Amino acid sequence: MDVIVIDGDHLGSPQNIDCLTNDLVLDETIHLGINPAAGLLKRLCFSEQPLIQWFRAGMKAVQLLLIVPHGMVVRRDSTQWGSRSETSAALYPAYWNLQDRRRGGLLLQILPAQADTPGITSRHYHRRTVERFYPLYGTTEIRLDNGHWEKLRWQHEVKQQVWHQLRVTSGYAINLIRMDTALPFLSEDDSICMADHYYE
Repeated sequence: MDVIVIDGDHLGSPQNIDCLTNDLVLDETIHLGINPAAGLLKRLCFSEQPLIQWFRAGMKAVQLLLIVPHGMVVRRDSTQWGSRSETSAALYPAYWNLQDRRRGGLLLQILPAQADTPGITSRHYHRRTVERFYPLYGTTEIRLDNGHWEKLRWQHEVKQQVWHQLRVTSGYAINLIRMDTALPFLSEDDSICMADHYYE
């Protein structure tokens, strides 16, 4: 399976994530558009696809296009994207519960910075979950345990019991996160299960 990022009027090259979705889907593509140009959407036959308005305080709204495989859930109301951690700036507009077909699930994450403040996630670790990160747009940095900040790499893996935190120093970044765990991915109310998140 591929991910294709549309940035304005630029169509990115397919980024293969078979390592992430092996045996789940065949010949499907996630299209992620950030303020996609109308002409490009028409050329791709996506003109009829609804765009999601993401409103940022004090800034112009961002239009997002999300075309995802069957089974992946897109939250079209951006007010419902917030993290359940009070110390995290991360937003989660889409998720994919893979529990019935494979372990864990998949999250689409947006991490925005403020005008003069970096956007950060909470510092936490997991006891029974391995996370793998796939940066799609912008620049995200990661810090493991008490180490230095470094650029988030494609398929960057965070093992169990490792403290980790993400940050964006300007603009915003978009990442896919694969959560590999035998624990339930969703809670009974269909929110992302936080039972394996341990904070400072």
